[in-house]
Amino acid sequence: MSRATVYQIAISTGNVPRHITIEDSGALAILRDLVLHSASRQNTLSYESGKFHRKADRTNRIEQTAKMAVSGTYPVLVYDTWMTILSIALGLDHQQLEYLGNFALHGVLTPRSRLPLFSIRASNVSFDVLTPLILGDVVNAERMIKANLKHLLVSGFATGFCGKTLGPVTPLQLAVCVGDTDFLPAIDAGFALLPDGFAEKHKQLKEILNRSLDFYLKKYEAEMALLYQKKESLPDGDAQHAEIDKRFTLIDKIIRGCTQGLMHLAKDNLVEAFKAHDSVQKDVADSFDLMNKIVDAITHATTAEIVHVSGIALTNGEAAFRQTDAARATPWAMLTPVEKFNRLREEFKCLVDSEVMVNHHYLQRAFDLYVTHFNTWNPAPCNTWEKCDLFWCQIIGFIQRFLPANLAQAFAQDICYIVDRRETLRRAFNFRHDAAVSFFPLSDSLTGLGFNFAACGVAARGSAYLACVGLLVSFKTYVEQKHQAWRAYCACEITPVSHSPRLLCGNVR
Repeated sequence: MSRATVYQIAISTGNVPRHITIEDSGALAILRDLVLHSASRQNTLSYESGKFHRKADRTNRIEQTAKMAVSGTYPVLVYDTWMTILSIALGLDHQQLEYLGNFALHGVLTPRSRLPLFSIRASNVSFDVLTPLILGDVVNAERMIKANLKHLLVSGFATGFCGKTLGPVTPLQLAVCVGDTDFLPAIDAGFALLPDGFAEKHKQLKEILNRSLDFYLKKYEAEMALLYQKKESLPDGDAQHAEIDKRFTLIDKIIRGCTQGLMHLAKDNLVEAFKAHDSVQKDVADSFDLMNKIVDAITHATTAEIVHVSGIALTNGEAAFRQTDAARATPWAMLTPVEKFNRLREEFKCLVDSEVMVNHHYLQRAFDLYVTHFNTWNPAPCNTWEKCDLFWCQIIGFIQRFLPANLAQAFAQDICYIVDRRETLRRAFNFRHDAAVSFFPLSDSLTGLGFNFAACGVAARGSAYLACVGLLVSFKTYVEQKHQAWRAYCACEITPVSHSPRLLCGNVR
């Protein structure tokens, strides 16, 4: 294929303009003109100085049409027509043309700069893969990947059971975001068959880690700036100085961790970047101060207040997923017990919804707090379970509402069986010890998971101390096993010959 003019074309991705460079051969010129004519219904187009022009009409409609064509938003009806023409012009079959749609032409096919000629069909296909993956249906997701490797290269959006939408992400990036390691063999097998598949895999991993670290960095740098302003406005000796300084210490640790992780990414050290990211997420969970405040509120609440929050408030309209405007403007110390729980629910949901990757440390911290305060809330010989049950159902259970599908399936199966008896994850949501009840889908009312029970292989109203300790240990072990799998995955290269991982850096700790 002979080279011709090189064009710099402006396209838009969402609201962000960017530029791509393509080398225009005669075959691509045929494709370009056909798409533009079909999309704009105009007869006369010219391509001069790297821009599209229409001779008869100097409005900007034709430039809009050009942008639509290059970004893949033209009518789907022309797909088969221009596929056939390009196939004849290049002497390639349709499967080979799909590669042209996914890769830019620079003399050779390379994934460094994609030309989205086929992005309409690819986008629809990608959605079909991401949806079963985010809903825990790995079997169907694997089947789709095997049927068309193009899925691995296309970004899309998917919404989980908790209502959170993730994207734009590729299937690999979505697996990272939800922590689903069972999907990795199918992804590896696919990347091994793609041109320069390891480089593509490496790029996708690096991109999603960078996106998450950058999110935390910007978020907590902004909070740090606000704290500085607040401290400067306070008089010397004000009691708030100590509280602000304590918050400074927590945020500074997060910012340092993000910076360290980004430095590892700049050096292409994905293993250390993943470790730094996990450390950042632990610090983020520790910095969620409302958890400490709600523990203190439960500790000092009367039995009558606990009973009210646990029962009556769930049915009389007091309890809610969100605060009222009046409560939102009220200091914590002046809120009622019910309003304090409403605030925690609202702020925790906002926090989780904004994050790029799932953070297991919120639930780990909740388990730790439960075990730590169990004897305080349930002193012998009284054995009153009200405070323990409230924290178990409305804190631990509420956090579980935001778990990704694969972790929800593990809790439904009972993580202790997976860790201690080495059972395989059975990919079901009905509880092992209570098959009539399912983890997902969630109820929109103030009932079920997060209000009436938490999950531990059964829809449990309460949890004894020893049972919770066992669940905590199993959960920590299970999550650490996943983290080890991700670190090993980041350290592996997929070879086209063997289609199997080859460790690049020895043992991963």
